[in-house]
Amino acid sequence: MKTFSKEELTKQAAEVFKFNPEAKRVIATTDGQIFLEGKENAAQNHIRSIHGGTAELKKHSFIIENENEGAAPEETSEKTIQEQWAEKTVAEVKELVEIINDQDELIKIKEWVGTKGGKAAIDNRIEALKAENSDETEGVEGSEESKARKEETPAE
Repeated sequence: MKTFSKEELTKQAAEVFKFNPEAKRVIATTDGQIFLEGKENAAQNHIRSIHGGTAELKKHSFIIENENEGAAPEETSEKTIQEQWAEKTVAEVKELVEIINDQDELIKIKEWVGTKGGKAAIDNRIEALKAENSDETEGVEGSEESKARKEETPAE
């Protein structure tokens, strides 16, 4: 197993601090694991699992201070996992709703969809179905539109 130097661990900790700017310090174990402050027990258990049940945390770790404590997280051009997941979910919802022709079913599905994009895709499909139904029922004897037109047309 590789043993990391304090300098190497400090570089790794800097990455952790980018996403946890409120963290004051971390515990970095010599095998390269980083634990946020308050997770001392997890770090101790980790050390003992590697070096034996009586190994001491302080012999196999460093405390690394956050030099930029409280700084805003860096903006990156890369999408977060949540953003990637949301995009994938919206794409899947769009694909799914295109094969559903029942507006009531779409309304039920919309209740459990958690993304705005997914809900918008469902709303768009419902509107498309309404337009399709409107086109199909136009001029059909007995349809609501046909009945409404008869009522509006004066008798000869």
